[in-house]
Amino acid sequence: LRVSVIDKEAVVLSDGPEVKFEPFESATTHFTLHEGMKISVLKSKPGWLKVKRSDGKSGWVTGNSAEII
Repeated sequence: LRVSVIDKEAVVLSDGPEVKFEPFESATTHFTLHEGMKISVLKSKPGWLKVKRSDGKSGWVTGNSAEII
């Protein structure tokens, strides 16, 4: 994904993807998402998206867990 996804909304594609504190598979899980949730994309790195829920919690999720809408 390119930088153009920043400040866009995305929808979660699978149930229960883990949102991490950092963009690493081994990072601590912060919270999980649910299929169909709308989230905001704050930042992107290769293979990762920094996302924010409506309640303000944010973290990193793998890029294939959500689709930009």
